[in-house]
Amino acid sequence: MTLKYLLPLLCLAACAADSPPPSGDGFTLAFPVDCTLGDDCRVMNYADHDARKGEVTDAACGARAYDGHKGTDIAVRDWSVAQSGVAILAPAAGKVLGVRDGESDQFPDAAKIAQIKARGRECGNGVRLQHANGYTTQFCHMKKGSVAVALGDSVEAGAKLGEIGMSGITEHPHMHMTLMRDDAVIDPFTGRQTSQPCGLDDAAPLWAGPIPYTGFSLYDAGFTAGRPDFDALARGKGRAEPGATSPALVFFATYFGALPGDKVELIITRPDGSEFARQTITQKNTKARQSYFAGRKNSKGRFMPGAWNAKAVITRPDTGERQDVSRTITFGD
Repeated sequence: MTLKYLLPLLCLAACAADSPPPSGDGFTLAFPVDCTLGDDCRVMNYADHDARKGEVTDAACGARAYDGHKGTDIAVRDWSVAQSGVAILAPAAGKVLGVRDGESDQFPDAAKIAQIKARGRECGNGVRLQHANGYTTQFCHMKKGSVAVALGDSVEAGAKLGEIGMSGITEHPHMHMTLMRDDAVIDPFTGRQTSQPCGLDDAAPLWAGPIPYTGFSLYDAGFTAGRPDFDALARGKGRAEPGATSPALVFFATYFGALPGDKVELIITRPDGSEFARQTITQKNTKARQSYFAGRKNSKGRFMPGAWNAKAVITRPDTGERQDVSRTITFGD
């Protein structure tokens, strides 16, 4: 384990000012996680393009970042998915500049976060790669014991580097990737330094395949037999589906990138097509992650046999973006 070579995700403003633009040199990035984006993984955060303290602007001049964020976060649904093993892959050929392993996977509270910061281990377990043309990538929050490369190794694009985990400072299982060139942070969605203006109209993305920007990501939904425990769900627990005699039938949905004005609608319908429950919400605050639910108690002692359908629809009036997800649960006689 080589710790000293895993550099912190820091770059002074001066180092970003004079480096050349990255576009036009043929460098591209393959998707760095063994998952299907929009299906079993989602973008959680983009890089911040606004250097002003307290201000946030992502690649599309939106708000899907947090202050000072220097990379792209790809998340899985919950810790149980991460525990099953989701590989982080080299996005391009390169040489391993640094590795760290041995940091614990955890959902840190305030005291643990302070300890992690004091030790300089915010990134957790990770790998740093040197690529062609002055590019480097750094990957953070890998699962303890999963790092699959060593200092000095040469890797090809697609080689396994490790697995998504919960090491370092993170509130949700995900992979963080920072792309740099000559000490300047580069946003792969624009192909430009994050010190340069946001906007996708004139962007030259560095992804080898098209990866669309999304204003939000609806990433989890399901049924429970009562009020959902969202902290437990993030840990991969509390997912036992209700039965025909459960005390209630509840449908929940969770999404990344909530903004004021978002419209969220959750509907459950009985097997005969009649409406069982509906909840319509207008999002009030900016939240990195937001959850809602709708449902009712089992007033008759047994739910109607057949297929019960539920749907969550999220729309953003300002942009017209819409995402939805459906789930079905079947009760017997």
